[in-house]
Amino acid sequence: LEIDVRHSSAAAALGFGAGNTVAYGDWSDGIDWENPQDVTAAPAGHHTDLHAVVAADGIVWLFWAMHVESNWRIVSAHLDGETWSSLETIADGLGGNREPWAVLDQTNRIWVFWARRQGVGTLDDTWTICRRVFNPATVTWDAEAPVTTLPPGGRAADREPSVVRLSNGDLRLFFRSDRVGGADLWSITVSPATGEA
Repeated sequence: LEIDVRHSSAAAALGFGAGNTVAYGDWSDGIDWENPQDVTAAPAGHHTDLHAVVAADGIVWLFWAMHVESNWRIVSAHLDGETWSSLETIADGLGGNREPWAVLDQTNRIWVFWARRQGVGTLDDTWTICRRVFNPATVTWDAEAPVTTLPPGGRAADREPSVVRLSNGDLRLFFRSDRVGGADLWSITVSPATGEA
């Protein structure tokens, strides 16, 4: 089976390119998997919470949480054709950073949201949602910024962010939180024009 990417309007959006447009198989129920390959050189540690987004130029960006040196951090690598970039740290710091989610805004900037643990060494499970934005025009990341803050009373567990772009260009952030007692689902709108919720 071969995908003719020249005549496909969906192939690039689905991540197909010169390196993965041909597949071999037969009529049986068996699946012939390609050999696994390393995404990028990364230090030994725990890797979890993988999320991918395809940028407007067709480059695949991967974001995940990596645990090394007693700390969870958000890292990224991107695939340009068949070559993976070096590992880049998006969020570091004490506490812990987990559960990244990425989305493109209308100007093709990549917004990455994640859950950050507060209060290292305490018994409470306090988390907030943070974000960073990559601008492909300048090839730079902006500074990290909080999206949610702690409510009156001082604690919440804002976790598992998931983001969609609305038809008006705003970003709708969904997350799980226990900020009013039991766990519930919440959402807020983030304006890409201001970066504010």
